[in-house]
Amino acid sequence: MNMTVTMGGLIGSLLGGKLLDMINVPGMLLVSGITALIGAMIVCAFSEKGRSNVN
Repeated sequence: MNMTVTMGGLIGSLLGGKLLDMINVPGMLLVSGITALIGAMIVCAFSEKGRSNVN
């Protein structure tokens, strides 16, 4: 687990820096927003509806 977090942090920092150099801050905010929206759609698509415990 520690290796996964370390590799994710390393790769994220490298890609984020490269992206920031290429398209500046407004572009990076746009990419981050789109990525967050896609992630939210994936979570909503694969989440299960919970059962109510009403007796």
